[in-house]
Amino acid sequence: MKKFFGLVEDTQENSTMSVEEIARIRKSYGVQTPVAPEVPVDLVTTELVTVEEVYSKFNLTDTSKSIFKVDEFAKVLPQSLAVDIKRQSVVGILSASSMQVIELVSDADNRLGALQTTLDAFTDQSNGMITDAESQITELESQIDGLKQLINDRKKLQESEETLIKVETDKINDIVAFINPK
Repeated sequence: MKKFFGLVEDTQENSTMSVEEIARIRKSYGVQTPVAPEVPVDLVTTELVTVEEVYSKFNLTDTSKSIFKVDEFAKVLPQSLAVDIKRQSVVGILSASSMQVIELVSDADNRLGALQTTLDAFTDQSNGMITDAESQITELESQIDGLKQLINDRKKLQESEETLIKVETDKINDIVAFINPK
């Protein structure tokens, strides 16, 4: 093992944390599952909403004491450090920077809540628009089918009328030819 900046380097590969591990860490710091915040009315839109817009609408633009500090500090450590050692080192750096893990995890929960709330509202709005459009399409298709039937019926009626008139016209022409041969 080597030491870097007074930290112990472990040569094991880093691994990602499971959802259960994250839940355990949150529980160990006393962080409760957040309640989804209300969606600001101006976030309901037909356009794509950027992450920055979401954070702005939910007053989460200050990143000086956000969960992103954990990532920022972790990136300056050697990649070869084991996950546990890297975590302990980041916690130490946070502590030295007057930041508490519980506040950062709470910030993460607020951000996750804002993002999920926005996605839910956007999805609800999209689903409503899609349902309305599909309903209109169904109605228009029904109108189109009705108009096609009207066209077919009218063509048949026109053929019948033409046949009827031709028969009568031929009859009159035959009578005229009989009475007034040329």
